[in-house]
Amino acid sequence: MSIAETAEGALQWCRILYVGAIFVPIFSIHFILAFINKLEKRKAILVGAYVTGFIELILSFTPYFITGVEVRTDLGFYEIPGKIYIAHFLAFMGAALLIIYDLFSEFLSTQMAIRKNQIKFLFIASFFGYLSGLTSFFPLVWKNIPLVASPFTAIYVFIVSYAIIKYSLLDITVVIKRSIIYSIIILILVVPCYIIVIWTQKIVFGEVSLPFSFIVLALFMLVGLIFPRAKVGTEKTLEQILFKREKSIEETIHNLSNAMANMLDMAPLINIMVETIVKKLDIECALVLLLDEERKEFRITASCGTSEEPTEKNYEASDFFFQWLARRGSTVIKEEIMENRNEPRSDIIIQRMNSILAEVLVPIISRSKMIGVLCLGKKASSEIYNENELKLFQTLTNQFAVYVENAKLYENLKESKNLMRRSDRLASLGQLAAGLAHEIRNPLVSIKTFLQLLPERIDDEEFRTSFLGLTVDEVDRIGRLLSELLDFSKPSKPNFTEENLNEIVDKIIMLVVNEAKKKHIEIQRNYHDSLKRVFIDKEQIKQVFLNIALNAIQSTPENGKIKIETRNISPNGKTYVQVEVSDTGEGIPPDDLENIFNPFFTKKHGGSGLGLSISHQIIQEHMGVIKVESEVGVGSSFYVNLPVDPLSLNRRKYENKQYEEENTDN
Repeated sequence: MSIAETAEGALQWCRILYVGAIFVPIFSIHFILAFINKLEKRKAILVGAYVTGFIELILSFTPYFITGVEVRTDLGFYEIPGKIYIAHFLAFMGAALLIIYDLFSEFLSTQMAIRKNQIKFLFIASFFGYLSGLTSFFPLVWKNIPLVASPFTAIYVFIVSYAIIKYSLLDITVVIKRSIIYSIIILILVVPCYIIVIWTQKIVFGEVSLPFSFIVLALFMLVGLIFPRAKVGTEKTLEQILFKREKSIEETIHNLSNAMANMLDMAPLINIMVETIVKKLDIECALVLLLDEERKEFRITASCGTSEEPTEKNYEASDFFFQWLARRGSTVIKEEIMENRNEPRSDIIIQRMNSILAEVLVPIISRSKMIGVLCLGKKASSEIYNENELKLFQTLTNQFAVYVENAKLYENLKESKNLMRRSDRLASLGQLAAGLAHEIRNPLVSIKTFLQLLPERIDDEEFRTSFLGLTVDEVDRIGRLLSELLDFSKPSKPNFTEENLNEIVDKIIMLVVNEAKKKHIEIQRNYHDSLKRVFIDKEQIKQVFLNIALNAIQSTPENGKIKIETRNISPNGKTYVQVEVSDTGEGIPPDDLENIFNPFFTKKHGGSGLGLSISHQIIQEHMGVIKVESEVGVGSSFYVNLPVDPLSLNRRKYENKQYEEENTDN
C-alpha cells in the first residue's frame, strides 16, 4: 500500500489489508476462549464480535470506513479514516481488554503448574501482540509517527512458538495437519473458481476489477468455512419446522432405548414402552405379546389405548399365525396383506390382526427366534405408517429383544441369589437347632417340676405365687425363642422399615447365647442409648448379624469374650449407625483377609463359604459398608455401617412401594 505508484492502487491494497486487520481481534478472542474453555460462557460476545466484524468488512469497501489515502513524509501512502473507523478501534481495544481479563482470571484459578505456564506465556504474548497492533493506530493521530507494528508482532509469534515447544501449548501436529488439509482444499476448490471469476470478468466486462475479485474470493472462503457449521444447525431447525412428527418419533425411540439400558425389571419397562408409543406418537392403541416358553404360548404382557379389549389374551405358539409371522421375520402391514390376496391364508392373518387391534406387526426376534410381537393400532390422524417410522420401530424391537434376554439373565441371577440366601439361612438354623432345643428343655424342666409338686403343695400360697410367676416367665421365654426362630426361618419379601439396630442385635444374641454358653464365652453388650434409626429390611439384616455372631463364636476358644457395641459415626460428613462385633479368637491371616467376602471361600471344616459373602451383598444393597480388622492370635473385629440418610430412606421407601405394587398387579 505504502509503495503503490498511484493513490487508486494504494486505496485498493488498503481495503484488502483491512479484510485481515478487521478479523485479527475476533479470531484472537475465539482462540483464547477455546483455549480456556469459555466458548459457551462467552457465546453471546463471540457471536456479537463476528457479526460486528462482517458489518465492518462490508463497510470497509465504502468511504465510511476508509475515506481515501494520502502521502506522508517518508512513509508513502497512508489511509484516511472515515466516520465509522472509530468502531474498528473500539472493537480492537475491547478484544484486548477481554482477553487480558480472561487470561488473568484463568491464571489465578488454575492449580496445574504446566497450565499456569501455558496461560502465563499466552498472556505475555497477547500483551505484546495487542501493543504492537495498537501502534498501527498512532499515525492516524500523529501523522509523522513511523509504522512500528510489524517488529512487535514478531515478539508475539516468538513467545507463542516457544510455549508450543516448551509447554505443549498446542498440539502442533494437529495445527500442521489441518493447515495442510485446508490449503489443499483451497487450492482444489477456491483457486479454480477465482480464476473462472477473473476470466469471466475479462470476457464480459473487458477488464478485471481487483476489489470485486477479492470480494468474490473472500465470499468463496467464507462459504467454505461457515457452510459445514451452518449446515448442522440449519438441518435441525428445518427438521423441527417441516418434519416435527418424524423428529418426535426419533426422540421417543431414542428415549426408550436409553430407558432399556437403565432398567432391569421387565414388567415396568414394557408398560412404559407401550404407553409412550401410544401417547407420544398419537397411536390409538398398542400392545406387546411375549412368548411364555414354559407354556408354549404368546401372552399379552402390556397394552395401552382404546377401551376395546382383544378377543383373547393367550395364543398358542403353534398357531398358524405366529408360525407364519416367525417365518416371515419382518414387519407386517395389514393393508399390504389385504391388497396382496396371493398370501396363503391371508383371511386368517387379517382376522387375527383384527382380533388384536393391530394395523402393523413388528416381530421381536432374538437369536433367530421370535420371542414376541409389537402390535401397533391405527394412527389417530388416520395416516399410514411411513417407511422411516417402520424402520425406527424395527430398531426399537431389536434393542428390546436384547433387553429381554438381559432381563431374563437378571431374573435368573436374582433367583440364584435368593437360593443362596435361603441355603445360608438354613445352614444357620441347623447350627442353632441343637442349642435352642437345649435352651427350651431347661424351662420345660422347671414347668414340669412345678406341675409335679403342685398337687402336694397346692395349699402353699407362697409356693403357688413364686413358682407360678417363674412358670409364666419360662413359657414367655420359650415363646420368644420360637417366635424369633420362626421369623428368621420363613422367607419374606423385601420390607424396608425404620428400625432400631439395638433391638435387632439383641434378638440375634438371644438366638446364639446358648451356643456361646457351650464354650463358656462371655458376650458383652454396649448399646448406644441414642442410636439413630435406620431404614432397612429387618430380616435381611438379622441374617447378617447372625452370620457374624456365629462366626465369632466358632472362632473364639473356650472362656473367650465377644463384645458387641453400637454407636453413631459421621465419616466424611455422612451419618452412619455402626455395629461392631469383636472376638478374642484366633484371628484371620493377612493373606485370607481380602478373600473372606468372596463366595465359597472358607477355612472351616464343612463350611459353605457363603455366609460372609451374602452378608456383604446385603449390606451393599442397603448402601452400607462392612469391613473387618484382624490380628492373628488376638482376634477379629467386624464393623457394619448402615447409612442414616434421608435420600437413602426415601429411595428405599420408593423401591419398597414399587415392589408391593408390582406384586399386587401380578
